[in-house]
Amino acid sequence: MGSVTPTNLLVVDFTNKELKPGSSCWSLACNDIQHALENHGCFIALYDKISQELDKAIFHAADDLFDLPTQLKVQNTNEKPYHGYVGQIPFVPLHEGLGIDYATTLDGVQSFTNLMWPQGNKSFR
Repeated sequence: MGSVTPTNLLVVDFTNKELKPGSSCWSLACNDIQHALENHGCFIALYDKISQELDKAIFHAADDLFDLPTQLKVQNTNEKPYHGYVGQIPFVPLHEGLGIDYATTLDGVQSFTNLMWPQGNKSFR
């Protein structure tokens, strides 16, 4: 289903017309994605239904988030491991992560946005 890049990241082509839930192609993709997430934490998704403007906006929002001061990002806490702020780790100095609890709900995203931008940030959500 997927191909592997020179950096060993899985590439999944979601534009493939054969990739439909329940198909053998779908099952293979699910297995490949699970393996990629367990071993690399990510994969490359090819999908042509997202506009270039939205793509740029998403990366701009991520830049805005990770450019926030560390003392603000560390306020994102959670009792579940790796669900809050993850960073400032000496043996992986360039790694940072911010979990958003209930990211699929308006309340969850609004709560996170209010924490990171107390003055407001309507474009983040």
